[in-house]
Amino acid sequence: MCQLPRRRFLTALTGLAATRKASAKAPQFIDWQDPATNVVAATKTMGDTSGKRTYSWSSGRVFGLVPGEVAKPLFQVEAASANRFEELEHAVFRRYSTGVTFFKDVENGKVLDHWRNPYTDAIVEPIHYFVGPTTSILTPTGYMSENEYRRMGAYGGATPFKWKWTSVGRTTWASRDVFRKTIVQPQSNVAPATNEEQFDVLTEFMTYQAPTSQLEDPNVTSADSTVVMTAQFGWYPWMFMSSRPGSLFMNTTGKKVSRLEMLPKEIIMDIDERWPGALTKPESVERRPSTSEMMEAQRQRRLRHSR
Repeated sequence: MCQLPRRRFLTALTGLAATRKASAKAPQFIDWQDPATNVVAATKTMGDTSGKRTYSWSSGRVFGLVPGEVAKPLFQVEAASANRFEELEHAVFRRYSTGVTFFKDVENGKVLDHWRNPYTDAIVEPIHYFVGPTTSILTPTGYMSENEYRRMGAYGGATPFKWKWTSVGRTTWASRDVFRKTIVQPQSNVAPATNEEQFDVLTEFMTYQAPTSQLEDPNVTSADSTVVMTAQFGWYPWMFMSSRPGSLFMNTTGKKVSRLEMLPKEIIMDIDERWPGALTKPESVERRPSTSEMMEAQRQRRLRHSR
């Protein structure tokens, strides 16, 4: 048997170890055109593929847009959510989500109980939102409801799940766009300005940012992500804008964290004051009036005050 000299033997071992180390750190090739890959990467970005609960927080401002006028800052907006992704099969996840949204004074950041609408000069009561728990299914053929998934299966949808991914060095950005048109239900105490149906058009752009290495590594279940969102949509119902021309523009920034206590203390206090347990035990929170019920109660108060 041929014996390698000791120095050559050690050199060979060193070279082998270096090769293994380099190959272990080599980036995994990601096919961003593959819908299944998109689902897994998106789940890493928004939550955790292992099934652990994560929390997200965002903060920004809402502006009023009226034709012929400069954008007007109306109020701050702050939101938080709890998300858990349950893997049902490869690249198919059920998302459990609960979220809250607060509207705050544009100057001092305090939660608004009353707000003077600068367009109508009326005092209104902002409706803060608590939504959930809700579920949806992420599949390689798009988002599905529970019934659609049971009926069609993971590959029965019509829209491949694809975000726009851009990687530069150690950072990857993912863009998701939403365009939606819905019929506006007329307010019961306001005569419609026209007999034609009115529509609310939502235009929303979200850009996530995460380390490329975490998205590439199959052993990493959750990426350290941040998000920027811009959106344009119709007036909030509680603003009582009737058919006044214009829309709202929202711009927020936020991030995902692994523990509730990592959220800003202020929003945790706001949640505990209004909906204790909203993000940890949403099923324990007593039934909230629906938006339409709160709107109707507010209309009745406005009618009484006007008499």
